[in-house]
Amino acid sequence: MPVTAARYLVVALRGAAGHSALARTQAQALLDKALHAGSGIRHYDLGSAIVAVSGLPPVELRGSGLVIGRLFDRATMRPASHLEAMPGSGARHLVERCWGGWVALLRGADGALTITRAPLGDLPCYRIETADFIIFASDLDLLRATGLWRASIDWQQVRLLLATGEFRRFDTCLAGVGELPGGHTVPLAQPVAAATMLWSPWMFVGADQRISGRDEAAAAVRGAVLQSVRALASGFEKALLLLSGGLDSSILAAALRQTTSDVGALNLVTRDAAGDERHHARRVAGWHSIPLAEMRREVDRIDIHASPADGLPRPSVRLFRQESFRLAALAADQAGATAIVDGSGGDNVFCSLKSSAPAADRLLTSGPGTGFLDTVREISSHAPASMRQVAVDAVRRAWLGKPALRPHLDLSLLSSDACEGIPRENIHPWLRCPQGALPGSAGHIRLITIGQGHIESLDPRQGRPTVSPLLSQPVVETCLRVPSWLWLENGRNRAIARRAFADMLPLDIVTRRSKGSPNSFAAEIFETHRRGIRDMLLGGLLVSERIIDRDALIHVLGDPRPLMSETFQRVLHFVDCEAWARSWARPWSRS
Repeated sequence: MPVTAARYLVVALRGAAGHSALARTQAQALLDKALHAGSGIRHYDLGSAIVAVSGLPPVELRGSGLVIGRLFDRATMRPASHLEAMPGSGARHLVERCWGGWVALLRGADGALTITRAPLGDLPCYRIETADFIIFASDLDLLRATGLWRASIDWQQVRLLLATGEFRRFDTCLAGVGELPGGHTVPLAQPVAAATMLWSPWMFVGADQRISGRDEAAAAVRGAVLQSVRALASGFEKALLLLSGGLDSSILAAALRQTTSDVGALNLVTRDAAGDERHHARRVAGWHSIPLAEMRREVDRIDIHASPADGLPRPSVRLFRQESFRLAALAADQAGATAIVDGSGGDNVFCSLKSSAPAADRLLTSGPGTGFLDTVREISSHAPASMRQVAVDAVRRAWLGKPALRPHLDLSLLSSDACEGIPRENIHPWLRCPQGALPGSAGHIRLITIGQGHIESLDPRQGRPTVSPLLSQPVVETCLRVPSWLWLENGRNRAIARRAFADMLPLDIVTRRSKGSPNSFAAEIFETHRRGIRDMLLGGLLVSERIIDRDALIHVLGDPRPLMSETFQRVLHFVDCEAWARSWARPWSRS
């Protein structure tokens, strides 16, 4: 039976309301109103909180709570249909024993309920508060349906999002809406800001965790990918793989072929040659006898006023994906697929670093010997830098105090008001390096922090789930254990992943250096819709809220020459935010 995404609503009673029969009746009425009471809804009374769940049935914990969403047992790598009661440290025990996209309500030794969200899980956990209730939900539609929350935009968080770029902040861009971050737990009665972090990528990069040899690392990565894909695929009868023909999606094609699920593939093409990888996709699909559909992204189908993040608490989905979503849904309907699988996060998880950091790691762990020089040579052959340049920068990183991670803010085209007071540190807790952190490990974690934003931007309201196995917890943890220098070999990045699947893919795919990019399609969107973008932004909310520097934007949009990639991508990011903001600030005139 195909798995449908879980949706849930938790109403916790505050203070005196917890002892009021009337308050409990009102809480039940909120659940019924939001989820439309019916045979498909399951209700649970946990004492200080009542819960309603639709879709996938929760896993009950014999009186100590329940787990909502998809839960896999780490020991067997299979779906966990039941669990014994959790010990006193139930949340930590669950994080260590299981993985998946889940949210757990657990009763501690003192009887108090906590709520915990899976590390790297795709099931959200949003929160609002009233005088009598604290309400948690899988999506904002359910919060709105209670009638207790009306959306308003937090413009301070919007400007921070535009400045911090790809790093997902734990604050939402909607006033009054908190979010429990993945890998965190908090008592129901405590604010999200008081949550305890149970999982961090830093837990897997220490010397005691490190995998030392290439063959051992390749075997571990291969096992983690194959087992994770098999577990995730167990929930759907047929998968549609978004197959670019690059290394990451090709690895998933090989892994999916090892499961019992039926598999089809879709390759998306752009007019520009940089976005046309049909030759590579056909090679992989033919190798594994996977039916392949090919569809062209059409720039005329892009509606710059329609936000792909409509209904989400942040403008976290880029405009160019609008066409990808449309075509993937069409292909999935035609193929009868019950889930869509993509290779998102592959570069991040497989440590595609473009710096001297791996050489600095080698210097710090084994000194200035032949191993260090080998890594310097590998980086130099992969990057436009001489061995001397790489070696000097590695020494600076390792011995002369160059920071392992430097704050990266993008203040371009923001107004002076918007730039004022933007923090340059503590953008994300994973970016706080512990004492003695290796620069390459820090860079790897930075990449994973960026990838985290993808899976946490998925929408549980979708009837057909989108799955990104390479960002699953077992794969991420395994790849973090691989030293940064092992990911480079023979002048190629992601070397351990290539080695792990060398016997399951065509040689030209395993050794492929080129990589397709959505940049050409983004450029096409910008040039096709330049006039509409100008009118939309100059008369829009971001300008009226004094976030965008209007004069600077006029200058950029009035330049008839083709813009640099960084510039048009920045403008399109503004379009993403503007469309998202208007979706929450309706009614809004598009004139």
